[in-house]
Amino acid sequence: ARWGFEALSVAFALGAVSTVARSLCDQSGRRGKGCQELYRRLARMVCSAWLLYPVAWVLCEGTKILPVDISVITYAFLDILLKCVFFWVLLRRAPPPAAAPRVVPGGRGPGRAPDGDPEGAAIFGDDLGDLDDDAL
Repeated sequence: ARWGFEALSVAFALGAVSTVARSLCDQSGRRGKGCQELYRRLARMVCSAWLLYPVAWVLCEGTKILPVDISVITYAFLDILLKCVFFWVLLRRAPPPAAAPRVVPGGRGPGRAPDGDPEGAAIFGDDLGDLDDDAL
């Protein structure tokens, strides 16, 4: 039964990898070439690490070839690779954030509520206005 569940989880993981590798990459291109290049680099790294988890499962829990202590080290290594290295690459390569729109009391423009109320001046969603929030 556990092999069946593992096969099912791998099938769902492949669906997630496909989404990360394809459709989200197209959406990142809307933010510019630099953003799309960074996204592709990070997506390759994440997808590669995700594909190592089923291999680790087969060696550690599926066939019990590796002892428990080595299994823990294997999963810890994959987690560190996936999370820490991902954010290190992201922080080193990400472009600086664009300046936030100014909210001028009594003024009109970005950040003003339609009725002019400064309390409702927060902007939600993407700051470029080029992405369909329903598609995310």
